Amino acid sequence: DERPSSSVHCADETEPAGATQSTPGSKSLFTQRFHTFLENARQWNWMSVTEKVFAIGHVFLIWAVTPILLNVLLSWMIFILSTSSFPVIVLAVWLIGLVLFLLPPVPGAPVYLFGGVLLAGKAESDWGPDGFWYGSVICILVCWILKLSACAVQQKCFGESLGTLLWIRRTVGVHKPFVRAIEYALRQPGLSLGKVVILMAGPDWPTSVLAGVLRLSLVQCELGTAPIILYIAPLSLTGSFYYKREEGSLWK
Repeated sequence: DERPSSSVHCADETEPAGATQSTPGSKSLFTQRFHTFLENARQWNWMSVTEKVFAIGHVFLIWAVTPILLNVLLSWMIFILSTSSFPVIVLAVWLIGLVLFLLPPVPGAPVYLFGGVLLAGKAESDWGPDGFWYGSVICILVCWILKLSACAVQQKCFGESLGTLLWIRRTVGVHKPFVRAIEYALRQPGLSLGKVVILMAGPDWPTSVLAGVLRLSLVQCELGTAPIILYIAPLSLTGSFYYKREEGSLWK
Protein backbone atom coordinates (compact mmCIF):
# COMPACT_ATOMS: atom_id res chain seq x y z
CA ASP A 1 0.00 0.00 0.00
CA GLU A 2 2.90 2.33 0.68
CA ARG A 3 4.37 1.98 -2.81
CA PRO A 4 1.42 3.44 -4.74
CA SER A 5 1.04 6.30 -2.30
CA SER A 6 4.71 7.15 -2.77
CA SER A 7 4.34 7.19 -6.53
CA VAL A 8 1.24 9.33 -6.26
CA HIS A 9 3.05 11.70 -3.96
CA CYS A 10 5.94 12.02 -6.43
CA ALA A 11 3.54 12.56 -9.29
CA ASP A 12 1.83 15.33 -7.41
CA GLU A 13 5.11 17.12 -6.72
CA THR A 14 6.34 16.81 -10.29
CA GLU A 15 5.81 20.05 -12.25
CA PRO A 16 5.77 20.50 -15.99
CA ALA A 17 9.22 20.68 -17.53
CA GLY A 18 8.53 24.11 -18.96
CA ALA A 19 7.79 25.51 -15.51
CA THR A 20 10.92 24.25 -13.71
CA GLN A 21 13.57 24.41 -16.48
CA SER A 22 14.37 27.99 -17.47
CA THR A 23 16.86 28.99 -20.07
CA PRO A 24 19.84 31.12 -19.04
CA GLY A 25 18.91 34.74 -18.84
CA SER A 26 15.18 34.06 -18.71
CA LYS A 27 14.93 36.05 -15.46
CA SER A 28 17.08 38.93 -16.71
CA LEU A 29 16.24 41.94 -18.82
CA PHE A 30 18.36 40.64 -21.72
CA THR A 31 17.54 38.28 -24.53
CA GLN A 32 19.02 34.79 -24.70
CA ARG A 33 21.40 35.85 -27.46
CA PHE A 34 22.74 38.84 -25.53
CA HIS A 35 23.01 36.79 -22.36
CA THR A 36 25.17 34.27 -24.23
CA PHE A 37 27.33 37.13 -25.48
CA LEU A 38 27.84 38.40 -21.93
CA GLU A 39 28.82 34.94 -20.74
CA ASN A 40 31.38 34.67 -23.54
CA ALA A 41 32.66 38.19 -22.89
CA ARG A 42 33.55 37.22 -19.34
CA GLN A 43 36.10 34.82 -20.78
CA TRP A 44 37.87 37.45 -22.88
CA ASN A 45 41.41 38.61 -22.18
CA TRP A 46 40.45 42.13 -21.15
CA MET A 47 44.04 43.33 -21.05
CA SER A 48 44.37 42.50 -24.73
CA VAL A 49 40.99 44.11 -25.46
CA THR A 50 42.08 47.30 -23.68
CA GLU A 51 45.30 47.44 -25.71
CA LYS A 52 43.34 47.12 -28.96
CA VAL A 53 40.90 49.85 -27.88
CA PHE A 54 43.82 52.19 -27.19
CA ALA A 55 45.31 51.36 -30.60
CA ILE A 56 42.01 52.13 -32.36
CA GLY A 57 41.73 55.36 -30.36
CA HIS A 58 45.19 56.44 -31.53
CA VAL A 59 44.20 55.74 -35.13
CA PHE A 60 41.09 57.94 -34.82
CA LEU A 61 43.15 60.65 -33.13
CA ILE A 62 45.65 60.66 -35.99
CA TRP A 63 42.79 60.73 -38.48
CA ALA A 64 41.26 63.78 -36.76
CA VAL A 65 44.49 65.73 -36.21
CA THR A 66 46.07 65.10 -39.64
CA PRO A 67 43.93 67.65 -41.57
CA ILE A 68 44.81 70.35 -39.02
CA LEU A 69 48.53 69.63 -39.22
CA LEU A 70 48.24 69.40 -42.99
CA ASN A 71 46.92 72.97 -43.19
CA VAL A 72 49.89 74.16 -41.10
CA LEU A 73 52.34 72.26 -43.33
CA LEU A 74 50.86 73.59 -46.56
CA SER A 75 50.83 77.16 -45.23
CA TRP A 76 54.52 76.82 -44.43
CA MET A 77 55.19 75.39 -47.90
CA ILE A 78 53.43 78.36 -49.50
CA PHE A 79 55.78 80.67 -47.60
CA ILE A 80 58.85 78.65 -48.62
CA LEU A 81 57.95 78.29 -52.30
CA SER A 82 56.62 81.81 -52.89
CA THR A 83 60.02 83.04 -54.13
CA SER A 84 60.67 80.06 -56.44
CA SER A 85 60.20 80.10 -60.19
CA PHE A 86 56.91 79.04 -61.74
CA PRO A 87 58.17 75.68 -63.16
CA VAL A 88 59.67 74.80 -59.77
CA ILE A 89 56.37 75.55 -58.05
CA VAL A 90 54.47 73.39 -60.56
CA LEU A 91 56.83 70.48 -59.90
CA ALA A 92 56.67 71.06 -56.14
CA VAL A 93 52.85 71.06 -56.11
CA TRP A 94 52.83 67.77 -58.00
CA LEU A 95 55.47 66.08 -55.82
CA ILE A 96 54.10 67.32 -52.49
CA GLY A 97 50.57 66.40 -53.51
CA LEU A 98 51.66 62.92 -54.65
CA VAL A 99 53.36 62.21 -51.34
CA LEU A 100 50.37 63.48 -49.36
CA PHE A 101 47.91 61.44 -51.43
CA LEU A 102 49.80 58.27 -50.49
CA LEU A 103 48.91 58.88 -46.83
CA PRO A 104 45.42 57.45 -46.13
CA PRO A 105 44.30 60.16 -43.62
CA VAL A 106 45.10 63.04 -46.00
CA PRO A 107 42.09 64.45 -47.93
CA GLY A 108 42.49 65.88 -51.40
CA ALA A 109 40.75 69.23 -50.92
CA PRO A 110 43.58 71.01 -49.00
CA VAL A 111 46.07 69.95 -51.68
CA TYR A 112 43.97 71.53 -54.43
CA LEU A 113 43.55 74.72 -52.39
CA PHE A 114 47.29 74.78 -51.78
CA GLY A 115 48.00 74.57 -55.50
CA GLY A 116 45.48 77.27 -56.34
CA VAL A 117 47.01 79.79 -53.92
CA LEU A 118 50.57 79.13 -55.07
CA LEU A 119 50.23 78.83 -58.84
CA ALA A 120 47.70 81.61 -59.41
CA GLY A 121 49.64 84.02 -57.21
CA LYS A 122 52.99 83.24 -58.83
CA ALA A 123 51.56 83.48 -62.36
CA GLU A 124 50.07 86.89 -61.62
CA SER A 125 53.31 88.22 -60.19
CA ASP A 126 55.31 86.93 -63.19
CA TRP A 127 52.90 87.55 -66.09
CA GLY A 128 50.69 90.40 -64.91
CA PRO A 129 46.92 90.51 -64.22
CA ASP A 130 46.08 88.04 -66.99
CA GLY A 131 48.57 85.62 -65.51
CA PHE A 132 46.19 85.00 -62.64
CA TRP A 133 43.77 83.21 -64.94
CA TYR A 134 46.55 81.36 -66.74
CA GLY A 135 47.87 80.16 -63.41
CA SER A 136 44.40 79.12 -62.27
CA VAL A 137 43.84 76.99 -65.37
CA ILE A 138 47.33 75.48 -65.11
CA CYS A 139 46.66 74.63 -61.48
CA ILE A 140 43.46 72.78 -62.38
CA LEU A 141 45.36 70.69 -64.93
CA VAL A 142 48.26 70.03 -62.55
CA CYS A 143 45.90 68.91 -59.78
CA TRP A 144 44.01 66.70 -62.23
CA ILE A 145 47.23 65.02 -63.36
CA LEU A 146 48.25 64.75 -59.70
CA LYS A 147 45.01 62.93 -58.84
CA LEU A 148 45.41 60.47 -61.71
CA SER A 149 49.08 59.89 -60.83
CA ALA A 150 48.25 59.21 -57.19
CA CYS A 151 45.50 56.75 -58.15
CA ALA A 152 47.92 54.93 -60.46
CA VAL A 153 50.59 54.63 -57.74
CA GLN A 154 48.04 53.48 -55.15
CA GLN A 155 46.61 50.88 -57.50
CA LYS A 156 49.81 49.45 -58.99
CA CYS A 157 52.32 49.83 -56.15
CA PHE A 158 50.09 49.24 -53.13
CA GLY A 159 46.98 47.42 -54.33
CA GLU A 160 48.56 44.86 -56.62
CA SER A 161 51.35 44.16 -54.13
CA LEU A 162 48.88 43.64 -51.28
CA GLY A 163 46.65 41.57 -53.57
CA THR A 164 49.28 38.82 -53.72
CA LEU A 165 48.70 38.08 -50.01
CA LEU A 166 45.89 35.61 -49.40
CA TRP A 167 45.00 37.00 -45.96
CA ILE A 168 44.62 40.49 -47.45
CA ARG A 169 42.22 39.19 -50.09
CA ARG A 170 40.29 37.31 -47.43
CA THR A 171 40.13 40.37 -45.17
CA VAL A 172 38.98 42.61 -48.03
CA GLY A 173 36.34 40.02 -48.88
CA VAL A 174 36.95 39.67 -52.61
CA HIS A 175 34.65 36.64 -52.57
CA LYS A 176 31.72 38.46 -50.95
CA PRO A 177 28.71 39.79 -52.92
CA PHE A 178 29.33 43.45 -52.02
CA VAL A 179 32.92 43.46 -53.31
CA ARG A 180 31.97 41.33 -56.31
CA ALA A 181 29.33 43.92 -57.21
CA ILE A 182 31.93 46.70 -57.00
CA GLU A 183 34.30 44.65 -59.15
CA TYR A 184 31.57 44.09 -61.75
CA ALA A 185 30.88 47.84 -61.94
CA LEU A 186 34.57 48.76 -62.19
CA ARG A 187 35.23 46.22 -64.94
CA GLN A 188 32.74 47.93 -67.25
CA PRO A 189 34.59 49.62 -70.14
CA GLY A 190 34.34 53.33 -70.75
CA LEU A 191 32.47 55.78 -68.54
CA SER A 192 29.56 53.79 -67.14
CA LEU A 193 27.61 55.55 -64.39
CA GLY A 194 28.33 53.05 -61.63
CA LYS A 195 32.02 52.96 -62.41
CA VAL A 196 32.40 56.74 -62.42
CA VAL A 197 30.42 57.14 -59.20
CA ILE A 198 32.56 54.58 -57.34
CA LEU A 199 35.88 56.00 -58.56
CA MET A 200 34.91 59.64 -57.97
CA ALA A 201 32.85 59.42 -54.78
CA GLY A 202 34.79 56.63 -53.06
CA PRO A 203 37.64 57.45 -50.64
CA ASP A 204 40.88 57.95 -52.57
CA TRP A 205 43.16 55.42 -50.94
CA PRO A 206 40.76 52.51 -50.29
CA THR A 207 39.17 52.73 -53.74
CA SER A 208 42.43 52.72 -55.70
CA VAL A 209 44.02 50.04 -53.52
CA LEU A 210 40.92 47.85 -53.88
CA ALA A 211 41.18 48.24 -57.66
CA GLY A 212 44.74 46.94 -57.43
CA VAL A 213 43.78 44.03 -55.19
CA LEU A 214 41.11 43.06 -57.74
CA ARG A 215 43.66 43.34 -60.58
CA LEU A 216 41.57 45.80 -62.56
CA SER A 217 42.79 47.54 -65.70
CA LEU A 218 44.74 50.69 -64.85
CA VAL A 219 43.74 52.38 -68.10
CA GLN A 220 40.05 51.75 -67.48
CA CYS A 221 40.29 52.95 -63.86
CA GLU A 222 42.09 56.12 -64.93
CA LEU A 223 39.43 56.68 -67.59
CA GLY A 224 36.68 56.30 -64.99
CA THR A 225 38.50 58.72 -62.66
CA ALA A 226 39.03 61.38 -65.34
CA PRO A 227 35.71 63.23 -64.67
CA ILE A 228 37.11 64.09 -61.21
CA ILE A 229 38.27 67.31 -62.86
CA LEU A 230 34.71 68.58 -62.33
CA TYR A 231 35.35 68.28 -58.58
CA ILE A 232 38.93 69.56 -58.69
CA ALA A 233 38.21 72.74 -60.65
CA PRO A 234 36.00 74.49 -58.04
CA LEU A 235 38.38 73.62 -55.21
CA SER A 236 41.42 74.81 -57.12
CA LEU A 237 39.65 78.04 -58.08
CA THR A 238 38.69 78.54 -54.44
CA GLY A 239 42.39 78.59 -53.60
CA SER A 240 43.07 80.98 -56.46
CA PHE A 241 40.29 83.34 -55.39
CA TYR A 242 41.54 83.19 -51.81
CA TYR A 243 44.79 84.70 -53.06
CA LYS A 244 42.79 87.69 -54.42
CA ARG A 245 40.64 88.14 -51.30
CA GLU A 246 42.35 91.43 -50.33
CA GLU A 247 41.31 93.08 -53.61
CA GLY A 248 37.60 93.19 -52.79
CA SER A 249 34.56 91.26 -51.67
CA LEU A 250 34.11 89.84 -55.20
CA TRP A 251 36.84 87.26 -54.54
CA LYS A 252 35.64 86.20 -51.09
